[in-house]
Amino acid sequence: MAQHIKGPVGPSKTDPDFRREAQVDHFAFKPGVDGAYMESNSFISYGKDGTILFLQCVLANIMGVYTHQPGFHIKFIDREGKMTLHTEKFSNTEFKLSDDGASMSMNKDNNTFLYKKNEDGSKTYHVRIQHAGSPLKCDVTFFQPAVQEPLMFGDSLVYFSEDKKSLFRMTYTMPRATVSGTVLKGKETINFEGWGFVSHFGHNITPHQYSLKWQLFKLHTPEISLVMALLTCPKTMNYYQISHGYYVEGDVLQAATMDNSVEVPESSYDRDTGYNQPHASKWTWKGKTKDGRDFVAEVSAPHKRLLDKVDVLGTLPWVIRIVIKAFLARPYHYQWLDKVTVKITIDGVTKEYDGEALHETTFVNPDS
Repeated sequence: MAQHIKGPVGPSKTDPDFRREAQVDHFAFKPGVDGAYMESNSFISYGKDGTILFLQCVLANIMGVYTHQPGFHIKFIDREGKMTLHTEKFSNTEFKLSDDGASMSMNKDNNTFLYKKNEDGSKTYHVRIQHAGSPLKCDVTFFQPAVQEPLMFGDSLVYFSEDKKSLFRMTYTMPRATVSGTVLKGKETINFEGWGFVSHFGHNITPHQYSLKWQLFKLHTPEISLVMALLTCPKTMNYYQISHGYYVEGDVLQAATMDNSVEVPESSYDRDTGYNQPHASKWTWKGKTKDGRDFVAEVSAPHKRLLDKVDVLGTLPWVIRIVIKAFLARPYHYQWLDKVTVKITIDGVTKEYDGEALHETTFVNPDS
């Protein structure tokens, strides 16, 4: 049995070379892994018209329950904040991976997630979901120019046991992408154009043992992208925090950071969930630009537009609950979309950008 450790072991914010260029192998699906695991590609995009499109393909395994089972999740949020979503899972005989593991197709409806590196060095991900039973369908392309490369932190792995068998891996396949294509919602065809990113996440850990809460921040505007993911471990691991963040301007990765924080100055007890619901937050990124200059990003905002508050085990689609449903946990997920002002300071010079941030807090288990 794996021995628990006092805190995760992974890339450190004090390492000068924690920011590294990822290769295809770092975001490839690897279904040969034994035991419980989940791997996913997430495609998140912001439309120029204020809409949001979220796509995900998942491959999951729970010994004795599921074996290498594929599925997808699609969610569309219109300009008024109305959400339409669908989740589908298939048998383990209804999917196929490319030789390099970066592309996946599933089911006879030809739902595809195809990765390609072009001759000029640019990359594309073509996502096509045409499942007959889904109220949402899409045919969209994520394009990353040659000047930008996939991003990972250290070797992309974080270990939660001394034998290094309990772990997660995170890679930003496309830190910033231009997105174009069509979304079919019922009988309505929507021409979608915007910006977003693609990430690959995999883990074989039991969330209630290693996670107290996750906090995520995503902002994409015509000028910039700013992203943060922060995991807080439970009391048994001394509330250790590990975070990834990055800043893209003009399609070029300007800074990757691990010295990130989220402060919650306002919250109140939510009887529905048993957790303190945040009502305002301050997000801070600190680090260096690629050319060594001091970098700080700051966002402070009240939480005014709650999109989602979900009992993860009770109502959230299979693709998110599949791994944790087998374990004792009380996860609740909050998601907001709020107007924010971003302050970017590089070597003492500050610029401000306005946009809408999609931010989330997922409480995995009560603090004890």
